[in-house]
Amino acid sequence: RTANTSAYGLLRVNLQANTNNQWQTIEGALAIFNDAFSWNVTSEDATKMTNLDEEVSFVQNNTNLAIALQNNPSATSELPIKIGKMRHTNYQWQFELDNYDGATPYLFDTLNNSYTQINNGTVVPFTADANTTNRFKIVFQNALLNTDTFATQVGLYPNPSKGNGFYLQLPSSEQATVKLYNTIGQEIGITNNSGYYQANQSLAAGVYHIMVTQGEKTSKLKWIVE
Repeated sequence: RTANTSAYGLLRVNLQANTNNQWQTIEGALAIFNDAFSWNVTSEDATKMTNLDEEVSFVQNNTNLAIALQNNPSATSELPIKIGKMRHTNYQWQFELDNYDGATPYLFDTLNNSYTQINNGTVVPFTADANTTNRFKIVFQNALLNTDTFATQVGLYPNPSKGNGFYLQLPSSEQATVKLYNTIGQEIGITNNSGYYQANQSLAAGVYHIMVTQGEKTSKLKWIVE
């Protein structure tokens, strides 16, 4: 094809796992956008090869793709993400967006019915389970979605948890106040260790509430300890 290299828009989806207390990319898939390409699967797309461990691919026409060459997306375009062979419980998506000026991409979480706008460097944590394989897709909109409220933008994981700590995904880098309460409203002291919030005491199994405040916005999250 005769497309200009400078006209390519790139969207890379990286699957990251926490190894030795550091998030590291262990798998991923790449979408390349240009008007010369097609949303149909062609010989120029790269099909996904089988891995021994985690696998991430885009799905088009029932084909798993490691590299998907796509026409510039419209508001009806979708890139379903397939993930498999999960070895861990806690993961995060990390996105790279380069030279892209098409319709705004969002990560749609079908389990939570939530949208996260994708920018270069966007990170979205999630907990893997039996429903994760086809849980996520990338959708596109010509205008910003008006679905973002502070409550839906705050992510909490792991949830349920088998320990005394949790991570939060916050919608901005603005300093946040985080408080933990039991079901009768007693505050439980927590310590923030580089984004990992840990209770200062052993927690019994049950339901707890986390209050997150950024600026004038507050969200109340239910956290389950098993």
